[in-house]
Amino acid sequence: MKKYLLLFCFLIFCYAESDSITQVETITEDENFTPATTIQRYELFRKSGLALIEDKKNGDYPYCIFYNSLTDRDYPDFRALECHRRIVDGLNALKYLEYLDKKFLEKLNSIKQIEYEYQLQRSDDKFCIFYKNQRYSCYENMDDAEQDINLRHAYERYDQGWIDNLKTFPFLTDEEYTTSVKFSQEFYFEDIGIKVENDLYTCKKKTTGTTISAYSNEFHPLGLYQEKFEDDLVIKGWTQRFGSDKNYLLNVDYNCFLENTDGGFLLFGPIFYQDNEWWGFEYYNDDYYDKSEKQHYFAFMTYFVKRVSLGKDILINK
Repeated sequence: MKKYLLLFCFLIFCYAESDSITQVETITEDENFTPATTIQRYELFRKSGLALIEDKKNGDYPYCIFYNSLTDRDYPDFRALECHRRIVDGLNALKYLEYLDKKFLEKLNSIKQIEYEYQLQRSDDKFCIFYKNQRYSCYENMDDAEQDINLRHAYERYDQGWIDNLKTFPFLTDEEYTTSVKFSQEFYFEDIGIKVENDLYTCKKKTTGTTISAYSNEFHPLGLYQEKFEDDLVIKGWTQRFGSDKNYLLNVDYNCFLENTDGGFLLFGPIFYQDNEWWGFEYYNDDYYDKSEKQHYFAFMTYFVKRVSLGKDILINK
């Protein structure tokens, strides 16, 4: 096996349309074989054992990704994985292979593995994010794709951590479920009167304006019932985001006003009937976000609601 002595310096590489690149000074026995770039490393072969090399003997596809299968980084066993026409394509491919290597090691070393719903794959010479095997979005540049998928995976870890600590309550009975659904179908737009901690509120249905959402500290009982019995009945007011059903992601259903005062609160729903009384969800303080990775989460992911009793009779005019 030939030994190559490689002397090189750092390069700052810009993703321009041109394929030009600052030449790296080399001393080698083969003048057709030179490093193409070091790409933000002090060594030619990165920690993954991958390197992008310009192999002039490879014709129209000179920018090849090589893998060092030995532990000796200075004198590697050169094995070409793939070659590209443009150096920018080679760089993107190299970063994609390193991304796969990194994810494999993360999964291997993880105590509790997460099966991510979003996956990054190469498709039609692009770097595409797939959701449940359906192509979601694609990028020409691997850096952009990796930034996107990393943020989505942060969301998924955040959600999974929240799910792992949700509270549990008894399932709705058939009668409670039927009563709740009937209310949703017949009185969805009706104002309601509720009693919370001995205070009387008049609640008006929220039908306009920006949707306000928050994370509930339990799976919504209506959602659990439907999953248990595979009921596909549509319930008004249900929240669906990002292509998946999240039974803990709830919307504001009512604006509630304390009688004879300026006080009030937002009531999240859908409201439901259980244990001979009506229930909704109200804001409460939770430190889950403060203890998280604190990525650039959506605002609703930082607000939390819990169930609150509304009383036995809530229809004002019935």
